[in-house]
Amino acid sequence: MILTSLPAEVVPLLDECLPEIRNALLTGIDFANDIQPEADGRDRWFWAHSARYRARRSLESSADAGNDWALVSG
Repeated sequence: MILTSLPAEVVPLLDECLPEIRNALLTGIDFANDIQPEADGRDRWFWAHSARYRARRSLESSADAGNDWALVSG
């Protein structure tokens, strides 16, 4: 995602948490890859759910660490 392609109202909202989102997504991908290391035999639905689950947990931990942003339910 290129920050300059986002509407001007959204950029200030994402500016502080975008690095955390990126790290969480990479953490989720690594987690899902560890669970199903063979790309050819992966259950893509389970892989995607695993990646999202770990990314969410990573973001929750980061938000709880006293950053200037928070996750909003829903």
